[in-house]
Amino acid sequence: IPIPASMNQGASTVQFAVSWVKPRYASPNEATPTGEDVGTERAWPSRTPSLSVVLFSGVFLFLTVQLPWTSSNADVYDRAAFVAGADAPALNYHIGQTALLWLVYRAAPLSLRQTLWPAGLLSALAVALAIAATFALWRRLGMTRLDACAVAIAALLIPSIWYHGTIGEVYGLQLCFSVLFALFFVDRKLVWAALFFLGAILVSPLAIFAAPLVLLARGQTHVLRDAVLVGALSSVLYLPVLLLIGSSVETGFSEVHSPPQGWMMAVAERTLRLGVILGANLGGYLPWLLLGARPFRRLPQFAALSVIALSQLILPTLDRQFLVELGSFQLLLWWVVAVPLGLGLVKLGTSRSVLAALLVGVGVTSGLWLLPNARVGKVLEETGAELRGRFVRPMILVGPWNETWPIALAFYRWDYVTAARHFHETTRASSSELSRLGAEEALLVVRRGGVRARLARILPTYVHEESLIDEDLARSLPPAVLANEEVAVYQWKPR
Repeated sequence: IPIPASMNQGASTVQFAVSWVKPRYASPNEATPTGEDVGTERAWPSRTPSLSVVLFSGVFLFLTVQLPWTSSNADVYDRAAFVAGADAPALNYHIGQTALLWLVYRAAPLSLRQTLWPAGLLSALAVALAIAATFALWRRLGMTRLDACAVAIAALLIPSIWYHGTIGEVYGLQLCFSVLFALFFVDRKLVWAALFFLGAILVSPLAIFAAPLVLLARGQTHVLRDAVLVGALSSVLYLPVLLLIGSSVETGFSEVHSPPQGWMMAVAERTLRLGVILGANLGGYLPWLLLGARPFRRLPQFAALSVIALSQLILPTLDRQFLVELGSFQLLLWWVVAVPLGLGLVKLGTSRSVLAALLVGVGVTSGLWLLPNARVGKVLEETGAELRGRFVRPMILVGPWNETWPIALAFYRWDYVTAARHFHETTRASSSELSRLGAEEALLVVRRGGVRARLARILPTYVHEESLIDEDLARSLPPAVLANEEVAVYQWKPR
């Protein structure tokens, strides 16, 4: 390494080389030569912006090539189909995502507006930003470039986060705004921190549980005052939005109720479900997690990260609906777990180890998340298209939300208004219920034991309940006009 002329001639070449290569911030579990608190330095670490850009670009490209055209998630279809044909985004408690989604669909080519690809692109952008911000945050908190980069990549490798970088749901965007909130709060850019916290709440009011991220600024002065200021500013800005969507927020929480089987059974059931979720997301990474546990406990932010992780377990205690889809509501928990996982990858420190972790991520995420999602979605869209070919006249479609709504949208070529007018949701169809529709005929969609059902038998956190129809109705139905591995469709007419 060449030595500048301005360098003190008495210093050795080795000393200079070490000082030139060594990052400005030492690892949090290493003491600096001067004994200073590396977490309180105000300046950004060297090279952090450029490496963040590289991470963002690489992750965005990685996720973009995986974006699905279909999905098994009816909620994704619902928001995408609405904004594709709406003159303005919907005023609901996901307005932060629906507004951005509306802009994305306005900019998308006409050939893509009747697909989920633009919605997935927004998720890819959000998760790529979250990964880049994760790297920048941990550099800001004192990690070496290698440790911070490993933690950021480890976050992407966790299946739930990886999946939500492709699907077009709200959770990836919520994670993105939450991490950016933490990054700017730690750097004491309080207005930006308040805006990103507001953004997270606008995507989902449940983002309020990301508030403990302020604890990562432990050791800085005025943390409590800063937290109060950020909370007050974001609350003031959210108030007019809340006045517009207040009824929507109330409706979103109306399904939270006491368990009918009693709290003891509920705790046992939810503990089982949580164990399944943890096993699915982290079981394949157990060797690296064990290796990273020790350096993780030595982090100055260990206590703060523990509180953040525990805060993500509050929702499951309220209702089992927050323990579905193999951990969608717990993305911030997986973000915390990525820290020991990343440190474990660094500790093992071999290319084979990194390749093995990547293969685990590819296998688990593809097998339990990506492929079932695309497969079920493709079958449902093909069902709607085939029914459209058989029935040229408008038909009312009756059945469970997750299966029937995507079929209805495909049947009516993504015409949201027409599909909504001809859709009736039910979980237990009966002759009397169908008669009350006042229609001369209807198409009854009955859920069958397909990919989703098989996964539900193995992993009870998948959303699946056996479709029920009244016995009298079942006896009176003619043979199915269409049947596949996911659904059976019957043409019903009143007696």
